Amino acid sequence: MRSRRSHFELASRVAAFGLLGWMLGAALFPPPDRRTESASATNLSARLGAWTRAASGTALHGDFAVAPPPWEVAWLAALNRSGHAVSWSGAPPAVAMSVEQLADPVGGSRIAIAAPPGTSILVRDAEGIIDSVRVARLGASVLGPDVVDYVVGIGAGQLFGAPAPDSASPRAIVVVGSASWEGKFIASALEERGWTVITHFSVAPNVVVGQAPTPQLDTSRVSAVVAVDTSLGTLGGGIARFVRSGGGLVLAGPSAASRSVALLAPGVLGSRIRPATEPTGPIGLGSTGFYPVTALAADGGELRDEAIRTVGERKLQQEAPLLLKLLSDPDESTRDAALGALIALGDRRAVTELARTRSLRDRHEMRKIIEAISILGGQEADDYLSFVAATHDDDEIRAAAGAARARLQRREGDAAGPGP
Repeated sequence: MRSRRSHFELASRVAAFGLLGWMLGAALFPPPDRRTESASATNLSARLGAWTRAASGTALHGDFAVAPPPWEVAWLAALNRSGHAVSWSGAPPAVAMSVEQLADPVGGSRIAIAAPPGTSILVRDAEGIIDSVRVARLGASVLGPDVVDYVVGIGAGQLFGAPAPDSASPRAIVVVGSASWEGKFIASALEERGWTVITHFSVAPNVVVGQAPTPQLDTSRVSAVVAVDTSLGTLGGGIARFVRSGGGLVLAGPSAASRSVALLAPGVLGSRIRPATEPTGPIGLGSTGFYPVTALAADGGELRDEAIRTVGERKLQQEAPLLLKLLSDPDESTRDAALGALIALGDRRAVTELARTRSLRDRHEMRKIIEAISILGGQEADDYLSFVAATHDDDEIRAAAGAARARLQRREGDAAGPGP
C-alpha cells in the first residue's frame, strides 16, 4: 500500500506535466488577439455603457483631440481598475487654471489661465458666468468677485477648472512716516477702502503719535507696512523680520533710502540673461526671460558692481546718494564703478566727495580722479584742479591736473558760446 508521500509526489508530477503541456500548447497555438474597442472624444459618452458591460479582457482605447469631461475620465479610471486595459492617444490643447483669493477688504478673486494663444475662454462658477477672456501669448488673468464652489473654464473644446480658494481675512495696514498731509491722505484712502489702518507718525525726534506708539509687526495681525519717508526707522529692527516672515512692505518716495530697509529696498535691473520665448505646441513652454536684480546695498562683488553700472546706464538719479557713499567703499572696483555711474549721471556732488575722501599723497587714486573731476566740471572742479596743478609734489600729477583743467575750461567755454 502506497504512503501519503507517494500519492503527493504522483500528484505533483501530474500537475507539472499538465502545466508544461499547457505552456507548450499556448506557444504553438496562440489565442486570437484581444478584442479592442475604440472611441473618440465626441462619442465616448455614448460608448461608456457598452464598455462597462464588455468582457473583462476587452481593451479600451480613446483617441482624444480634446480632454474628456472630468466625469468621463473618472469612468475610464474605474474601468481600468475593473480589469480592462484602458489607453488613450491624441494631443489635447494644454490648458490650466488657478484661483486665488485677493487680500482686499471688499473681497474678490484672481483667476489665472494658461491656454494656447488666441483661445477664447468662458469663465464661470456655480452661480453663473463670471467673465470671458481671450488668451494673448503666455496666458490671461481675470479679476472677479468671490467665487462659489468650483471655477470652470470652457475653451479650446474642453472643460478645465480649479476649486474656490479659502476665504482670506485682511489684516491691518501700518502707515509710518512724518506727520504730513501725504501720510494722512494715504491712511484715509485705505480706510475708505475698508482696511484697518494703524498710523505711526513722527512729529518730532523721539515723538510719535498714532493708534499704537510702537505697533507690533506680526503677520498674524498686520498685512503690510506703508512707508511714506525715511522715518521708517522709528519702527526699529523688526521690519526686516516682518518682511522675511511674509509681511508686505510698500516703500514710497524717499523711504527706500532708510538704513533700516537697506537689504529690503528694490534692487537695480541688470542686463537680460534669457530672452523671452513664446510657447509652441501643447508642451512647448514659453518664458518671459528674466533680468537679474541686485541691491546696491548688498555686500560687494561683481553683481553689485554690475548694478552700479546699470544705475549710470539707466540714469537712475534717485540712487545718487548711495553712489556718493560708495565712493568711500573699501573695494577699489566698487569705488571705480560708483565714480563711473556718477559721471554718467553728471552729478557734480561727486567732486566734493572726491576732494574730501581722496588723499593727495595717493598717486594711484589721484591719477584716476583727475580726469573724472574734469569731466564733471563746475567751479569746484576748476578750483580743485588748479590747486593740484600748482601744489602737488609729483610732476606727472601736476601736469595731468593742468591739462585736465585746460580741457575743462575749453569745454565750458565752448558750451557758453561766443560773447555778446
